[in-house]
Parts: sequence; C-alpha cells; structure tokens
Amino acid sequence: MNDRANEENILGERAREAIRSGKLPARRPDRTLGGPGSQVHCAVCGELILRNQLELEFSVTVSTPVWIATTYTRDAVPPGKRHSVAPTPG
Repeated sequence: MNDRANEENILGERAREAIRSGKLPARRPDRTLGGPGSQVHCAVCGELILRNQLELEFSVTVSTPVWIATTYTRDAVPPGKRHSVAPTPG
C-alpha cells in the first residue's frame, strides 16, 4: 500500500469515528460548499485548513420548532465557530 492510500485509510477511519461519536452528522449533507481555506481547524483531523487549500463545508438541514432552533443557534455553535472537512492533499 502506498503512502497516499495509507493516509486516506487513516483519515477515513477518523471520519467514521467522528460520525460514530456525533462530531459529524450521520447522514449525507443537504449541501456542500467549497472554496479556499478559511483558517479553521478540520473537524476530523484537527489540522488548520490554510488559505491555499481547498475547504469543503457540509450543511445539514434539521427541522425543529422555532424555540429549539433559537436555543440551538444561540447556544450550540459559538459565534465564528464552524466545522469543515479538509480533503487530503493531492
């Protein structure tokens, strides 16, 4: 197995563990956005996604009553915090 395939296996296992632990949603995203890195840490590996790297951001739609959505947006995600997944360098 070459180094790239080995790295992909390791990152794949990290992603599966993030799904099992609830750090990443256990469903397909409703929307995926891509662009230059925004200096945030990858939700899977923790590495900083640099501006010269491609960053992918996954969105999952969740339906809730207004009072739950209000609490979630206020308390669950601190201002300026986002989770992104960095693809393996290629």
